[in-house]
Amino acid sequence: MPDMKAATFVDVVRRDFVIECSWWKAYRAKERAMEIIQGSANEQYATLWDYATELRRTNPGTTVQILGNPTAEGTRFQRIYVCLGGVKAGFMEMCRPLIGLDGYFVKTAEKGQILSAVGVDANNGMYPVAYAVVEAENYHTWDWFLNILKEDLRIENPKGWVFMTDKQKGLMHVVEKLFPGAEHRNCVRHLHDNIKVSGFRGQALKLALWKAALAPNMMEFEKGVKAVQKESNDAYNWLQDKPPSYWSRSHFKTHSKCDLLINNMCECFNGKILKARDLPIIDQLEYIRNYLMKRMTREREKMRGHEGEVCPRIIGIIEASKVKSGNCIPTWAGRTEYQIAMIDGSQFSLDLGSMKCSCRKWDLTGLPCEHAISACTYRGIDPYDLVHDCYRKTTFLKGYNNIVHPMSGPALWP
Repeated sequence: MPDMKAATFVDVVRRDFVIECSWWKAYRAKERAMEIIQGSANEQYATLWDYATELRRTNPGTTVQILGNPTAEGTRFQRIYVCLGGVKAGFMEMCRPLIGLDGYFVKTAEKGQILSAVGVDANNGMYPVAYAVVEAENYHTWDWFLNILKEDLRIENPKGWVFMTDKQKGLMHVVEKLFPGAEHRNCVRHLHDNIKVSGFRGQALKLALWKAALAPNMMEFEKGVKAVQKESNDAYNWLQDKPPSYWSRSHFKTHSKCDLLINNMCECFNGKILKARDLPIIDQLEYIRNYLMKRMTREREKMRGHEGEVCPRIIGIIEASKVKSGNCIPTWAGRTEYQIAMIDGSQFSLDLGSMKCSCRKWDLTGLPCEHAISACTYRGIDPYDLVHDCYRKTTFLKGYNNIVHPMSGPALWP
């Protein structure tokens, strides 16, 4: 069993054969067995360039770049970047201009890291765009990875893009260098972890921080920040050099139609490729390619069976907002403008024509907020007609209509 841990192997040997076996001996035995099953890592590195050639041949539009170090014995592998043609075309057709970036440890004897760039699809699901296996996660590897990605996605005007990171080594500086003017967000979950490491703990402080992060407008943001200060003045001072444009919805730009605060797209992708991190290099790359090949087909066929014009998760969000709209009292001001009074005493201005609300939720996401839905109910308008096109079934299918083509085994590679 490839997934069996060395400690479990020791227990099995002791139980079935009544033999004592050290952890290290069990680990080496597993490594030897896996080498016999999968072929040696050295053999896979030797055929990596052939793999890249076959991947480009079978999947037109695919970008594969390998960086090697010349040695006396030949070229030694250092890094490989992959962006599959079908996935790339789908991203350009469907996804909003937002990319999450993250790195994950490789658990083989050669070590290294897998870097990934992940977008958001029309159903608010993850959409892996590109991945790379590199020797380490640092400024130089991220610079190499993002330079190729920038060319791949034809990013000529960075100001229209959003990048979300977890403050990895060197990554923030690379994003600022390669994508000047782009919006840069940091995962709030990691921000909270950092504030805990700095010695500021407690559930009340955590809730206050998240209140400030979730605030869609400046007034609610100020309330959240004051709540942080009330809990800990030192934590409030610690937060002062963390620009809110990196971590609070109140300061996010509205062009991306995405209000994500955590880098869960990358975390989700990492969870799907956990097994790949234990495999030799070509098996590792093939595990990821096979996962994407199956995922593109699965998501496409699932959405074709969906009857609504708007994607399923988006329907759930709209229906939840419909329930909240019961607390709204709309007053028509004329044309497409409304004043929305709330039961709690707050008040908002709304324009159905320009699809804007002073709460900023609609502006940020492209989805009608509860205030907009109350006005729609007042006028007899279907709120689903006001959902941004990036959430529609037709948009989703454009992204998943492409295919990650199958490949033959090494024996048939040219």
